[in-house]
Amino acid sequence: MDYRGIPTDRFTIIIPRKGGWLTGVCAWALIAVTLPGHGAAAQSDPVVQPSPEQVQSGQVRAEQAPEKAQADVRDFDIPAQPLAEALIQFGRQAGLQATADAPLVVGVTSRSIKGEMTWRQALNAMLQGTGITFRMNGDMVALEKPDAGGSRIILGTVSVEGRGGAVSPTQDPAHGYKADFASTATRVSVPIQETPSSINVITEDLMKDTFSRSQGDALESVSGVTRGNRRLGRSEDIVMRGFRYQSGETVGAVKSNGLSGTSRFAPDPALVERYEVLKGPASIAGGASQPGGVINRITKRPTADGLAELSLEGGAFDLKRGVADLGGALMDDGALRARIIMAAEEGGEYIDEVDARQFTFSPSLEVDTFDGAGKLFLTSYYQRFDGSSYSGGPLLADGGIPDNAPSVNLGCLDKDTCGAFTDVAEKNAEFHYDHAFRDDLSVSVKGRYLKSNITSLNLTPFGNTNNSTTIWAGYSRQNAETMATEASVKKAVRAFGRTHEFVGGFDLLSTRTTNGTNWKSLGAQSIINPQTFYSASRADFGDLTNNETELEQQAIFGQAVLRPLDRVTVVLGGRHDWADVSHITSTAHNGDDLAEWTMRAGTSVKVTDGMNVYAGYQQSFVPNATDVDLSESLLPSETAQNYEVGAKFDFMDGRMSLTSALFRTYRQNVSTPDPDAPNGSSAKIATGEQRHQGVEFDLTGEVTPGLRLNANFSWADIEITKSNTAGEKGNAPFRTPLSYYGRVFATYQFQSGHLKGFGVGGGVYFHSGYNLDALGGAESAAYQRFDLVGFYRGSENVEFQVNVRNLTNNTYLEAPGNASSYNQFGAPLGVFVGLNVRL
Repeated sequence: MDYRGIPTDRFTIIIPRKGGWLTGVCAWALIAVTLPGHGAAAQSDPVVQPSPEQVQSGQVRAEQAPEKAQADVRDFDIPAQPLAEALIQFGRQAGLQATADAPLVVGVTSRSIKGEMTWRQALNAMLQGTGITFRMNGDMVALEKPDAGGSRIILGTVSVEGRGGAVSPTQDPAHGYKADFASTATRVSVPIQETPSSINVITEDLMKDTFSRSQGDALESVSGVTRGNRRLGRSEDIVMRGFRYQSGETVGAVKSNGLSGTSRFAPDPALVERYEVLKGPASIAGGASQPGGVINRITKRPTADGLAELSLEGGAFDLKRGVADLGGALMDDGALRARIIMAAEEGGEYIDEVDARQFTFSPSLEVDTFDGAGKLFLTSYYQRFDGSSYSGGPLLADGGIPDNAPSVNLGCLDKDTCGAFTDVAEKNAEFHYDHAFRDDLSVSVKGRYLKSNITSLNLTPFGNTNNSTTIWAGYSRQNAETMATEASVKKAVRAFGRTHEFVGGFDLLSTRTTNGTNWKSLGAQSIINPQTFYSASRADFGDLTNNETELEQQAIFGQAVLRPLDRVTVVLGGRHDWADVSHITSTAHNGDDLAEWTMRAGTSVKVTDGMNVYAGYQQSFVPNATDVDLSESLLPSETAQNYEVGAKFDFMDGRMSLTSALFRTYRQNVSTPDPDAPNGSSAKIATGEQRHQGVEFDLTGEVTPGLRLNANFSWADIEITKSNTAGEKGNAPFRTPLSYYGRVFATYQFQSGHLKGFGVGGGVYFHSGYNLDALGGAESAAYQRFDLVGFYRGSENVEFQVNVRNLTNNTYLEAPGNASSYNQFGAPLGVFVGLNVRL
């Protein structure tokens, strides 16, 4: 077997270096195509020049190309767009893999191309009018930009991988606010335009501009996702299309590089390159999952270019934060690369008597194997949080927000005496190996080990009687351990003049979570005018009430991306899961063996250049791990089905995208109280049903050079259609949005003149409020939050940024609980400054 696995045409990279791996910066680079067997003779190969009329119309036909009989001809269809993204699509459609991030291509828009042609014809047509040319040099093709004097200069760094088939999911670049590719929905990197699902990408640039210090901040950038309750200070629940995900659940919403894990705290944002958000039931994308969707967190990888950056941030609420990001090639040929990210943070908490200290250390290593046909990526992080946390509090008796919100902590008026603390240690390690063989065949194997240990003592207000609440002290120990593995085979097949992609494989998931908790009532406290000091210690709680949840899951899956007709993409997928779930308490040991089939089907049709419409159907399931019936048996799995139609538009030469979705999701087997259970029994039956429907819009990209826009809007209609709890039917589940929510955010960076490099921006986040119970009697008020940003990015080595959050100092309920507890309010007006230095 030929392990090199290099196709007939492949991209390679030549990078002259200065200095070591840490401080070296590429002075120039070549993007090259190696043509095995051609040798120096390739230097005289002709490059076919399409006529100006052909280029202007975007139509370059094979019958006009004499090179067709001498080289591999492929069907290209690439719209006009930023050249960096166009090169990626060119690589995919040419059966190559290419990624680009370079000064040479920044700000350059490619021409559209369409039709059957060779890679030479396609590349030449794409570059028409850009000022960038390519030339043969032996068995290489170099991208160049002639200077005014007619000599040739070679600029930038273009990284191109020597592999066939689809672009690797973790290597797709996303510049600015708009991304063109995502892999979460299909396990292969398919253009978002072609994907018959609602999927959004939150880029690193967008997170930076919006000062997203948390996962919840970042998720404001997409429709359909809102904040849930924030427990233990930084463990964030998520609500997707009205379905609530609790952090630390056996079945979570967030994956790391495609792998599941049970975690309370998200890793530091300095580790995150982007989020891919797939909305709707998504069991096919990774097993058991809630019907709202899946969030795939893509972490940063090593690069061959020398990297040494230091970021410092500070501002309101005594925030002090520093990040060091170091990396580069460890060998002259760039085949071995390393990266280390370290982040330390203190302060930043706006709640009285709450402090926070967090440290994160993340090393990663990437190595090319078998002459570049294989790639091994190893990454890990260790994160420690040491401080205290805030569980939230009740609203006033009339449902209003107390005047002392958001800062007053009713449960801890003096952190030196109340004894509250939260201590979290989390370790994560992953490996990812991808290997490309001949004939567009690739294999992927990956695994993850995650361990989380949490010890916490919280003082939590609960209840409301005449604006007085009871303070409960809770001591808990929580340990979670996850092992996840996945292996898959991908194959691209050329048939009927089009490329089809197939993937199949299996995955294994093992999670174990143990919880030990005890509560103690400390006394009453005024909500309006708190005065009493309470304290607690570990000795107050005695033995803890322990429970343990385990999930062992195995699955096989298969998926096909078919293009049966010109402009038509069909995605079909199926998955079979075998799951063993158990729940152990001091009085019972309950378990169940499950077997579930889930599937998805969808079609995307390209109506016009830049416009696709799609329709899709998806299924999901969630094993029940805690609720039991009268016979002490676990309830059956929840199931869900989603029906969705939508449209996706790319316009302004591909710089902007507008996506829309109209969906309806049905959820069955929801746990509800058993009406035949005796008094005092907690027995339940799986008869509850819900219907979630709504519409979503996302608009993102670069309106004009320097002007970036991110906007989204969601409207939700959520209803409990069947329940044994009196008064719930016809209402919405608690902690779900009342109706609308969304955001508009934009920045402008001056392109010329004395202000070149400076930029300003801002936006507004708006929300209709939350349902605070399922009986329809408690709702939070609508609110808006205004933010501003200013920055300077006119230097290659120094960036400066100022963010203003909640400009009008509004008081609002941001993370909902219920009317009598766990409500957390948005931060008041805060100003933050940041400095980034590249060494």
